[in-house]
Amino acid sequence: MIMTLDIGGTKTMWAFWEESELVESGRRPTESIGDFAGMIKELIDGLDGRKKRSGRDDADSQIGRTSRDCLRIEALCIALAGSVTGDRFELTNTGQVIDLKQIKNSFPDIAHIAFINDLEALAHSLPHLTGEKQLIQFRKDSTAKDGITRGIAEGGAKGAKAILSIGTGLGISAISREGIVLPSEGGHTDFAPRNNKQHQLLAFLTKKYGHVSYERLLSGQGLSNIYEAVSQTADAIPAEITKAALSGEPAARQTFDLFTEILGAACGNFALAFLASGGVYLGGGMMPKILPLIDKSIFEEAFTAKGRFRSYLQQLPVSIILDEAAPSIGAAAYGKKLSSGF
Repeated sequence: MIMTLDIGGTKTMWAFWEESELVESGRRPTESIGDFAGMIKELIDGLDGRKKRSGRDDADSQIGRTSRDCLRIEALCIALAGSVTGDRFELTNTGQVIDLKQIKNSFPDIAHIAFINDLEALAHSLPHLTGEKQLIQFRKDSTAKDGITRGIAEGGAKGAKAILSIGTGLGISAISREGIVLPSEGGHTDFAPRNNKQHQLLAFLTKKYGHVSYERLLSGQGLSNIYEAVSQTADAIPAEITKAALSGEPAARQTFDLFTEILGAACGNFALAFLASGGVYLGGGMMPKILPLIDKSIFEEAFTAKGRFRSYLQQLPVSIILDEAAPSIGAAAYGKKLSSGF
């Protein structure tokens, strides 16, 4: 049995997996969790109790129990929204501090406990995402003719991949052509404006924040920031802006056009940074909700506008990860590798 937690800035998703199959899952608001170790114990005890009551606690299942008669968890993999270093972790967008050492000490019977970046977990999920409910292609190789993909993108599944996740914050990671996952904090790199509107946006946000990273624009908070700059209306929440844009409200539509320009440019930047011949993948909780508002022509122009490397980028596919459980799937895959000794 493998247990996973995907601790994000807004919600925490938990799951139990057995033989790569989902057994049970759920979610809680991250800010409502005061004791993560206590929550993990509560969830394990709860599943253990339900298995007993269901009549599955027979002689054979005793093999899967510890001396303390608890359900045996072979690996616990926790995906965290931020850079994982040391024994204490502070969630980037909530300020909550998680004592990683306390969690390890609280579960001595779990052989493998791992803490990984949430984008690292998302990257590990890619080989396991199948079907249009989990993953769809947003743009194809624009140099292809007669349905034939050519050039760099041909056989691109074996190439390096760039991954961006848009939610409470902006996460960036990559997978090398050898399959090695490379976590990063690329979402905090400097925003680079490309035209007069974006220069005005940068000036507005520089007064507000000082340093303006891509995360200040490509996130839930980022959508609110852009809308504030466009409409001079503060405190609008992303769901309201999205609803207004879908109804055709001009400031909200302009907000999404700017958002799309910046998103396309950032995807192109990271595709070049990682030489992502295997394509770019866009995930995170926001993407499925805002996808109808992402203008493909605006994205395309910004994505490929890299001077001498336009032809390179024209050959790269961009895919959208629709499954919000993808980081949990990736964490489970990572946990399975740990428990298998790989």
